[in-house]
Amino acid sequence: MFLVLSGLIFCILILRFSILRSFVIEITEHIIVIKYYHPVLPRHYTPVLEMPITEINNFQLDRLMAMNFFKIVISKRNKYRIFCYRLDRISKDQLIILQREINSVLSNHNKKAYL
Repeated sequence: MFLVLSGLIFCILILRFSILRSFVIEITEHIIVIKYYHPVLPRHYTPVLEMPITEINNFQLDRLMAMNFFKIVISKRNKYRIFCYRLDRISKDQLIILQREINSVLSNHNKKAYL
């Protein structure tokens, strides 16, 4: 029984480690880029979103059941799309800093991020 339980725990840890990823958000004056990478493996960044800020309608930072989400609403040709990204292991202070940075960029485009 102990061997089965320890094997199951080991498999869960390996699975969790394999899906572990960190994120990078690059916000410039005209473009936002979101990239993921594995924190232990060599830095191979996988871009998941690269969008001009002019096409972004709204940002939202949500906290739901101890998980943080970064939602982006994009309006393109009068159609709205929502992109949602999970932000693992991010503190409340880091969320506030992220919101402040997003608001500073979006203030040039008359948009706001909500926390």
